[in-house]
Amino acid sequence: RAAFSSCSSLTELVLPSSVTTIDEDAINYLRGLTTIHIPENVVSIHERNFYGCSSLTAITVAANNPSYSSVNGVMYDKAAETLIYCPDGYADTLILPASVKTIDFGMFNSCTLLKRIEIHQDNADYSSIDGVLYDKGGKHLVYCPRGYEDVLNLPAKVDYIDTYGLIAAVKLKSINVDPQNAAFSSYNGVLYNKSGTELVFCPRGFTGVLQVADNTVSVAANAIEDCHGITAVYFPQSINSIGKLGVSYSNGLS
Repeated sequence: RAAFSSCSSLTELVLPSSVTTIDEDAINYLRGLTTIHIPENVVSIHERNFYGCSSLTAITVAANNPSYSSVNGVMYDKAAETLIYCPDGYADTLILPASVKTIDFGMFNSCTLLKRIEIHQDNADYSSIDGVLYDKGGKHLVYCPRGYEDVLNLPAKVDYIDTYGLIAAVKLKSINVDPQNAAFSSYNGVLYNKSGTELVFCPRGFTGVLQVADNTVSVAANAIEDCHGITAVYFPQSINSIGKLGVSYSNGLS
């Protein structure tokens, strides 16, 4: 445990071929570390590793390792079907291979520089539109990267949004919904249901005064959460329901 805890200036870690296991907390909080090389004999890596390695941009795995692989600096299982770890310092665009099937999106929570996710067109489970991850059919928004800075243009065919996938996008300032979308609408960059009666989600990067649409009746749970750039929220008289934590942890509110 904490084998490298005093190596604060370490930038590159090349593990010897004799290593077979990386135990719990063995490689954590090495803030200067940029690259890790995993040798061929490592067959077990505890999930509690690589925390706090904020400068880490690449993990490479020996080609003949029987348990793990790496693609573009990201670690997968051997078949590259399960994404195991994306480095905290991974920047700009992550390109996922055609083989990937399983992704734990919580692992992207520290990837503040990740702006876009693209995926190989032959992937059977996911698709990407404008750097945002959807299911294969493009109807289910799965994940918007933490560093996404563009306006999110929601296509007409989207009928389901994983709200957790949007909460992660701390820099997202505005959402624009295609008028032909049958499930959602947008007003002043904020997401509503189609009829506009429920405020579904306010982008976390929204700044200034939030004027809730006139015919809004309810605010969904966690809809206006961690929106630190909002200075005030004005509700219409029609509001009669605000979900749990519907307006919460928005420190800019006065």
